[in-house]
Amino acid sequence: MNLKHADDPENICAPTLPAEQDLSVSLAAANMRSIVFALPPVVLIFALYILLWGRPHLSLDLSGVFIMIGLFVLGVVAHEAIHGFVWALWGTRSFSTIKFGMNLRALAPYAHATIPMKAGAYRLGAVSPALILGAIPSFLGLLTGNFLATFFGIIFLAAAAGDFLVLWLIRNVPSQSLVKDHPTKAGCVVLVNYP
Repeated sequence: MNLKHADDPENICAPTLPAEQDLSVSLAAANMRSIVFALPPVVLIFALYILLWGRPHLSLDLSGVFIMIGLFVLGVVAHEAIHGFVWALWGTRSFSTIKFGMNLRALAPYAHATIPMKAGAYRLGAVSPALILGAIPSFLGLLTGNFLATFFGIIFLAAAAGDFLVLWLIRNVPSQSLVKDHPTKAGCVVLVNYP
């Protein structure tokens, strides 16, 4: 069967594929819009901590500050590695299809899948860092009263705000649809949209 694009005038009666749909935003726009997604979990978890354990007491000496900075840097690297690992495992089925890098203009590290995958796998890869680095440490910190774990989780839930924005952008894309990660923006292009 010869499938042609929907707007090809020479193929009026043949089965058609929908046009590509770009569901992405510039990194600068993503950074601005992400505040909407970062604020609610930060406020909620911090408020829960205070309700459960009282005001947090955090005193760090200089070595503690360096440890926190080091953990943050490692967390950022882990965040992108988790995206790549999940996409390679469930989406593209190959680690050779995942590129890692740093967009210096936007100060944004990235993991980029170079070949299309199903939207369900794309979503799983998008949300995984928030769950692993954000939700789990926050939950454990709230459960035990460990403010450092809670704080680490809060930071990485906030860091995943761009991922939440992408999930919002693709909220109406069926899981079986074929999507391609956008190479320079936050989001993806829907290639084939299955009902």
